[in-house]
Amino acid sequence: RYFERVSIGDVAIATRQLSSLVGAGIPLVESIGTVSKQVEKEKFRLALREIREKVNEGKSLADAMAEYPKIFDDLFVNMVRAGEQAGALELVLERLADYSEASVELRGKVIASMTYPIIMMAVAVGVITFMMTFVVPKITKIFLDMGSDLPAITKMVMWTSDMLSTYWWLILLVLGASVWFFRRWHATEDGRRRVDELLLRVPIFGSMLMMVAVARFSSTLATLMGAGVPLLKAMSIVRNIMSNVVLRKVIEDAQDAVREGQPMNKPLRASGRFPPMLVDMI
Repeated sequence: RYFERVSIGDVAIATRQLSSLVGAGIPLVESIGTVSKQVEKEKFRLALREIREKVNEGKSLADAMAEYPKIFDDLFVNMVRAGEQAGALELVLERLADYSEASVELRGKVIASMTYPIIMMAVAVGVITFMMTFVVPKITKIFLDMGSDLPAITKMVMWTSDMLSTYWWLILLVLGASVWFFRRWHATEDGRRRVDELLLRVPIFGSMLMMVAVARFSSTLATLMGAGVPLLKAMSIVRNIMSNVVLRKVIEDAQDAVREGQPMNKPLRASGRFPPMLVDMI
């Protein structure tokens, strides 16, 4: 139970149930208590029970949820707060459920599209490593016994196999050190920016990342504004949920432009990151 993780899917189901109960006229405290009995994960159940107690003591639902950031993110909390202030909590919960379910579906599509290539790559690496370590050395012995002059490519394969068989520990050590240094560099602002910039330029994969980011930007901003969250506040939330820092900077520039009274579409168009159709529709 300590290692239980509350997924977006779990939150989506609970939000849908809470929306139905509130829409049926059941008091909020009682509705939260009913939903807490329905969830399966103990960690989520305990969080909902504590939220129910805090709401019963007079706290707003948004403030109570804000104390559990690993379950309810800024987007969720701000939309609930906007719904409470506008007296449209049922509508906001319904939109949050729709948004969460769409996020789960989008994530599922991305994972499904990436699973097969990753499995094939892992299998290929495993097969090549096995051949270089166990098969090629035996064939190499035959070639050496023959004493014939071998092509350059064959010699290169034999040398690679010998390196893998003899210095595998050194290769693992270098790989481990490289990963450690890369993670340290990636943790810096410049490193994160360079890596995210490179990811967007990778053929096929970069386009897919861009489309996922555009979908997240559009749907999140629409959901927030539909719930009554002011545009600048909504853009601030959207900016924070963008994982790519390059795109986050574009949204930050657009937010500054809106704050100064300019249209949102101009900085988006100037960045060249967002599709022309999206910019024109905005």
